[in-house]
Amino acid sequence: MADVNYVGKAEYVTQVVSLALTGTLNAGDYLEVSCNGKAIRYTADGADTFTTLIAAFVALWNDNAAADEPIHEFTEVTVADAGSDTMTFTHDEAGIP
Repeated sequence: MADVNYVGKAEYVTQVVSLALTGTLNAGDYLEVSCNGKAIRYTADGADTFTTLIAAFVALWNDNAAADEPIHEFTEVTVADAGSDTMTFTHDEAGIP
């Protein structure tokens, strides 16, 4: 029987995930991403819209990398406001999921 060997020559691709928010936003609703028991969370107040919630969450996430004690599980991914109540999570290095 012949041996089959995999030769990985494919181009590395950057993983990008989009998240669109829909529905009704109420005070106390929150947006949270967790990994390995650690989380980044933004809780909406009565004045928040999806636009302001996304802007606040993006700032909170990206400010984590500059913190004195960052949550390392979140430092390899950049979050951006993509408009239309959508945000994108982009890994900072191609080829890593």
